[in-house]
Amino acid sequence: MAAKRALIIANETYEDSRFPELPGAGADASGLREVLADPLIGEFAVQVILNGRTDEIRLAIEDHFSSAGRDDMLLLHISSHGRKDPKGRLHFIATNSKLAYFSSAIPASFVGEQISDSLSRKIVVMLDCCYSGAFASGLRTRSAEDKVELTELDGRGRIVITASTALQYSHEKEAYSRKDAEPSVFTQAVIEGLRSGAADIDGDGLISVQELYDHVHDEVRRKVRSQTPTCSFDRVEGSLILARNPVHRAPPPAEPGVPAEVQAAVSSPHAWQRIGALHEIGRRLSSVRESTRTTALDLTLLLASDADVEVAESARTLLTERGLADLIPAPAQRSSGHRADPAKKFTLGIDFGTTNSVMAAYVDTDVRIVPNHEGHRSTPSCVAFTPDGGTLVGDAAERQAVLHPDSTVHAVKLNLGTDWRFDAYGVTYSAEQIASMILRKLRVDAEEYLGGRIAGAIVTVPAYFNHAHRAALAQAAAMAELPLVRIMNEPTAAAVSYGLDRIDEDETIGVFDLGGGTCDVSILELGKNVLEVLATRGDPRLGGNDWDERIISRLIKQFREEYRIDLEADRAARQRLREAAETAKIELSAMSTAVIRLPYLTSGPDGPLHLNVTLTRSEFEEMTKDLVGRCRRIFEKAAKDDYRAGTIDHVVLVGGATRMPAIVDLARQLGGGREPSRAIIPEGVASGAAVQAAIMSGVIQEKLLLDVISLSLGVETKGGIMHKLVERNTTIPAHRSEGFTTADDNQPSMVIRVYQGEREMASYNKLLGSFELSGIAPAPRGVPQIEVSFDIDANGIVRVSAKDLGTGKEQQMTVDLESISRAKLAGPESEVQLLPAIAALERPAPSPLPPPASSPEPSGKARGRAKVPGQPQG
Repeated sequence: MAAKRALIIANETYEDSRFPELPGAGADASGLREVLADPLIGEFAVQVILNGRTDEIRLAIEDHFSSAGRDDMLLLHISSHGRKDPKGRLHFIATNSKLAYFSSAIPASFVGEQISDSLSRKIVVMLDCCYSGAFASGLRTRSAEDKVELTELDGRGRIVITASTALQYSHEKEAYSRKDAEPSVFTQAVIEGLRSGAADIDGDGLISVQELYDHVHDEVRRKVRSQTPTCSFDRVEGSLILARNPVHRAPPPAEPGVPAEVQAAVSSPHAWQRIGALHEIGRRLSSVRESTRTTALDLTLLLASDADVEVAESARTLLTERGLADLIPAPAQRSSGHRADPAKKFTLGIDFGTTNSVMAAYVDTDVRIVPNHEGHRSTPSCVAFTPDGGTLVGDAAERQAVLHPDSTVHAVKLNLGTDWRFDAYGVTYSAEQIASMILRKLRVDAEEYLGGRIAGAIVTVPAYFNHAHRAALAQAAAMAELPLVRIMNEPTAAAVSYGLDRIDEDETIGVFDLGGGTCDVSILELGKNVLEVLATRGDPRLGGNDWDERIISRLIKQFREEYRIDLEADRAARQRLREAAETAKIELSAMSTAVIRLPYLTSGPDGPLHLNVTLTRSEFEEMTKDLVGRCRRIFEKAAKDDYRAGTIDHVVLVGGATRMPAIVDLARQLGGGREPSRAIIPEGVASGAAVQAAIMSGVIQEKLLLDVISLSLGVETKGGIMHKLVERNTTIPAHRSEGFTTADDNQPSMVIRVYQGEREMASYNKLLGSFELSGIAPAPRGVPQIEVSFDIDANGIVRVSAKDLGTGKEQQMTVDLESISRAKLAGPESEVQLLPAIAALERPAPSPLPPPASSPEPSGKARGRAKVPGQPQG
């Protein structure tokens, strides 16, 4: 049977005139022994050495590690002075030092040797006070030059937790305080976290080392802001359970770890859902609970023998990565595609992502994720240009980015519908041209894999993309010869993917979509064969890349402080930092620390310079908490827009960035404490688009999707006021009409300016376009009847028309890039203001000339609307 042993080394008296007595260390050792030895908490066999001699301490450490078996858990807690010798080697100082530190101290390397030689793979080392290893004696602030690296404490399967980045016992109140020190803030947080069960963060009754560290970190930072406990892992597999929660009353679940929705997805008739289940099952193959591991392994083996070749291959790959390949037969040979048949036609669902793009198609009664030419399930949304005029797209462009960052484009999706341009080797490209290169590759690769022609495509975009973005995407698709049949909101596509088999259930879900560059939230209602979007909100400039940028800024700042070199303008170095930041972000979703090592990052006067930084999850969450706050506000606004606010049954997480623990915790809070649904696969957005394509083509029948517009649409009226004809969250397709009249006597024409947004003043909203209705018959102001109509199709593309009911003359516009460009050239002096008809009749006569649009006079919005006989009203 595995043993649990703890060794506590503490010193409360020193032959050191600066710190003669530290009685708090004795109190710490006593309290820690009590909780660790408690059979209801730690169950450790505890040995305490208080004020021990150097030889006594060395023998105890040697015996502690040498007598342990492989499965034994060992805990070492040291509270003593620490000091580096002239060669930079760390030593732990015993009481008999007499300031001759290095002749009688215990080298940290000695402790490291015992750890390395030990058979145990479950070792936890806690070093209290800066004197025990966080910093050398005499330091009070963090700096790159003075930090004591704990490389001496090496060994597979060990975790080292250091108390702080500041002086614990001296409290930094005075330089070398001579007062009797209080108990350590750090160790007291350990003791109270174990004694009260507060360190049982997930509430399962067990306290892992990771949970204890997270609890201690927060408690120390809360009490003393200048102190930051640190934690480092060295080849630790799974979680190390340190203690039990003594106040936990709930019995452990009989079948914990694998949610019911994941197990249900394993038996789903849809192959893409079975593949999606693997993402969640794989996370549980290394669970600390045997029952969870067994269940996850059984489900994976079941999928490894799935009749669908793609499902079976995905399961086999997962088992191989976990070292379990001997449990399954050799993978079957998979066909690279389908036999080419020009007569075959397919409709493609495309998740055109900021970072990566994914394709899916509905084939043989099920959704298939379509791999690219390289065989990958996703394609980097990246384009690179070569000096000879060539173009690289996807994986090839991503590989070139490090060497040639100046000729490589990332995240072009965020620049659609703008004046953004990219210059490469003397040629200038628009965002639409670059996006078309990505879409063309996706179309060609899909036709190669499916063996047929793409007859239509549904492309997804963030819900909060405005009409300029959508029109630009439609233009890019046309340039790529990709027949676009629908532009679909990403949260809506994810909801289709989530709710395909729940369509007969009545529930309201909140889809939280956080991708690489955008954040969207949609509230949807499922039931009675209808999926209806009730509300949507979002931010097209908030995504996982913003979390990456925070890490990059941190690395650049630290490099500048250490080497006095600024990497901000070094494109090659920034590209390496970007890749390292993204990797660290992903690692911090599963681990408490991430080590960022970038050798030969740049060169200095003395040669090559390297970057080596350890980032903790707590530090990462602290420097990105404002981004999480922005996500919260988006969700709360969407819930407020929904008249059923407060009745959300489930929160569904979509997008790679939602795997960050802080986002998962936010979704849990927003869902009233209910665990968010994470069973949807990363390719769920593309899968939902493919399902919608099947619904539109009639392959899937009796299912209906109702989407909404995300921003209000209207026209500018006299005084520069935005008069909304179509309110946000209106279900589309939609038609709205209203009657307007002239603002001046004998007015021959009027210029209609179309805006998108929620502000009362038109100039504060997005101008979509303008057009002129001329030939109005001479008449007193308020007499002509002009009908303005908005028609919005299922893609969210808007057609605006104006008709003079007296003469029958009509003009119209469709919101696209060309009309937006024309609107930017229109001058305010050529405009004539619109005015709601009934308001013109009720108000005093206006001035002969309306105020120019560039300087509108304040005016209240009209309350009434004209009745136009025989025409639909707004």
